[in-house]
Amino acid sequence: MLLWPITKQSSYKVKKIKLLKKLEDFYQQNKDLLTENYPGLNYQILKNFIEDYGLANFDKDPEKLLLQLKDAVPFAYILGRHFFYDFEFHIDKNVLIPRFETEILVHCAAEILKSKKVNSFLDLGVGSGAIFINLLKVVIDEKIDLDCAHASDISTQALDVCRMNLEKLDIKKDDMDIQLIQSNRYENLSHKYDLIVSNPPYIKYNADKKNVHFQTDKYEPHLALYLKDSEYDAWFDDLFVNTFNNLNSNGVFLMEGHEDHLEHLKEKWHKYAIKSVEIINDLNQSPRVLKVIKE
Repeated sequence: MLLWPITKQSSYKVKKIKLLKKLEDFYQQNKDLLTENYPGLNYQILKNFIEDYGLANFDKDPEKLLLQLKDAVPFAYILGRHFFYDFEFHIDKNVLIPRFETEILVHCAAEILKSKKVNSFLDLGVGSGAIFINLLKVVIDEKIDLDCAHASDISTQALDVCRMNLEKLDIKKDDMDIQLIQSNRYENLSHKYDLIVSNPPYIKYNADKKNVHFQTDKYEPHLALYLKDSEYDAWFDDLFVNTFNNLNSNGVFLMEGHEDHLEHLKEKWHKYAIKSVEIINDLNQSPRVLKVIKE
């Protein structure tokens, strides 16, 4: 009896079918848990994720990956990467996973840069560099003449992730001073800027935590998420006075904030010499960005 030889290609197809069958069985057995862990998840989304992860990687240690899924580890941390705005970024547990709602902050800052009235900008609390690097791309693409672009973070591990992304994405401009600076807010910063952007921790630990998805609370860095309720106002008072002092005349401050607290934080700016302060909604029409223009 003549048997057709098994080629490498057909062998791979057999292995792929077996792996996907294992994945489908896992999904059906754990469907309720998985959809609780990953809102909106269905089998096709899970299959696409596994193929993005790499079937070869899945084949090496399927049980490890399936356990991570049972434990609700965010996809971005499993993959070690996440797409935001114009780039795919390296992501690990030391930085927040960039969110869709943060795109409005990038868009607002990009429009200010394109006006070409900015010679310097700072990203305060840079994390992975998702905001900073997308804004640097605007500067490069639009041929904007900037003296400096600085980014700071209290976490040296976050700065390492940002540095890795700058190198990976080959973002540089020879005639511009690009610096990453370890700093707790403005502690180690002495420059004045025309534009300051920030996505600081803005969730009240007690009052707001109940609305934070458990996956976010379990795996993402609390230092970048939460502030103590009792310290919330004082923390932002310190941030705002130092922001004002580190802005040039006509400088702009853009900050992402909590939809329940932005109106209160906006009121704090009326004691400063400013031209305007406003709240900008995100694409879901939720209050998201505080925009301040200094006199």
